[in-house]
Parts: sequence; C-alpha cells; structure tokens
Amino acid sequence: MEKKNVVYSVIMAIAVMFLWTTAAFADTSLEDIQKKLAAAKEISEVTTLADVRAKLKAARNANELQRIKNISKNFGTTDLHALKLTNDSSGDTIGDIANVVSGAGLRKIRQIVAGNGLTMEACKSLKPGFVFYIPTKMIAKDLILNAFEVAKLQKRLRVAEKSNKILKGKLRKRQVEVTKLSEELANVREDLTSSSQIITALNGKVTKLKGVIEDRNTRIGNLEGKLVVANETIVEQKEKLTAMEALGKTLEGSIDYLKGFLYLLGGVIVIIVLFLIVKALFFRKKEKQEKPIEAEEHEEEVLETDSQEISPENTNAGALNGDQGKNSEKDTDN
Repeated sequence: MEKKNVVYSVIMAIAVMFLWTTAAFADTSLEDIQKKLAAAKEISEVTTLADVRAKLKAARNANELQRIKNISKNFGTTDLHALKLTNDSSGDTIGDIANVVSGAGLRKIRQIVAGNGLTMEACKSLKPGFVFYIPTKMIAKDLILNAFEVAKLQKRLRVAEKSNKILKGKLRKRQVEVTKLSEELANVREDLTSSSQIITALNGKVTKLKGVIEDRNTRIGNLEGKLVVANETIVEQKEKLTAMEALGKTLEGSIDYLKGFLYLLGGVIVIIVLFLIVKALFFRKKEKQEKPIEAEEHEEEVLETDSQEISPENTNAGALNGDQGKNSEKDTDN
C-alpha cells in the first residue's frame, strides 16, 4: 500500500508539473494570439479586409487549433471531465458549455471532443474530474473567451467590410467630386486670369474716362459761364423784344391809320383821274366839233381872197397861198 501511495504521489506530482507547464504554454499561446489579433486589428485600419481575414484565419488554424489538438492528445478523456466555466457545484458539463458557445467556439469544442473519440451526447453525462480540474478550467475559460473574441472580431470584420464598401462608394463619389472640383477650379483660375486682364484693361479705360470727365467738367464750367452771360443777354433781348412789341403795336396802329389814309388818297386820285379822263374826252369831242366850222370859214376867206386878187402878178402868189392853205388845213386836221 505504501509503495502504491508513493508511486501514486510521484505520478501525481509529474502530472501536476506537466499540467502547469502545458497551462503556461497555453497562456503564452493565448497571449501570442491576442497580440496577433490586436496587430491584425491595427493592420485592418491600413490594409485591406482580405489581408485581415487571411491573418485571422492563419492565426486560428496555426495556433488555436493546433493547441487544442495538443491538449486533447496530452490529457485524454480525463481532460474532458474538467472542461467547464463554473465550479463543481454547478454541474455544468461540456455539453452545457457547447449549448452556450456559438460559431467558432462551438467548432473548437467539437474538435476537442472528436479528438478523444467522444460525441457531444456522451459529453453531456460526464462529470468533473479530480486532479485536472484547476488547470483545465483555466484553459477552457480562456479558449471560450477567445472564441467569443474571435466571434466579435468576425462580426466587426463583417461590419468593417460593409462600412468599407460604403466608404469605397463614398470615396469614388468623393473622387468624382474632387475631379469635378479640380476642373471647376481650373476653369475658375482661367476665369480669374481673364478677369484680371479685363480688370487691368478696364482700369486703363477708367483712367482715360476720368481724364475725359475732367475735361468735360472744365468745358461744362466754361459753358455754365457762357450760359450765365447768355441768360443775361436773353434777359436784355427780352426787354428789347418787349419794347419792340410795344413799338410794333404802336406801328400797327399807325399803319392802320396810314392804310386808311392811303385808301382815301387812292380813292381821291382815282376820282381825279376819272375826272381828267372825262374832261379830256369832252374837250376832244368839242374840238372835233369846232374844226369843221373853222375850215369852212377859212375856205370862205380863201375864196374871197381869190376873187379879189385874181391877177397875173399874183397868180404865183395865189398858188403859193393855195398850197399854204392846203398845208394849213392838213395841219389843222392833224
């Protein structure tokens, strides 16, 4: 009996040392995995989601799964008796833990069970062991917590993928907007360049216009002086015009009187002319009536003279006198 107890104690000591060493190895592996997950989480901010997914998959396959296989091989079936989260009084078994854990954690526990040749149904009836309870409890707790962390990371990864797609879409839109804005900026710069040239030309024109305006103002000042003089002249001319209008009215009255006088004078002149014409006609008629009488008297006188002076001496004289008498008659007729 004593030999059996000593052998049993030695075996127990060796087993405890081995378990603690394995636990330390497991803790170190978990720390490495957590560091790698943290590094992958940091890398996800600067690398693509595909790289992060590959790193997580590699970490899970290379470290956690291999470590679980090693645990299952080293501890055997007895290790499954102690895989639980709570103490012995709770009575939780691997099956109860498996019902709580989902996703990657459940797959890990199934791999442990399969490595020992058991099924999940068989694990539900297993009770906690005696020797390997403490280290295996710590290992199981870390495994399941790590499984939850991986599940959370996977959810975050999916959310990050969605957000990455959204951000890529927004980035493309922003790039298009930036391209449009750069084109608009180039156009605005060209417009500003042309506008500055136009402004320079306009400034020159404004300077010229200022000179022209100053000249116009000077001319306007001169014209205002001339306008004052012209206004004074207009006032004087108005006064003269008023006087001329008064004189014109006076002259109009005088002209009216003069017209009346001229009409009267013309009437008198017409009457006088008519009187003279009538008088001339009257005297002309009277003269025509008196000429035949004088001619008869003259003929009688000639006859008497001829009868009294018929002599040879006076024949030529009588002929001459006769000719003179004829000539005198012709003159009288004329």
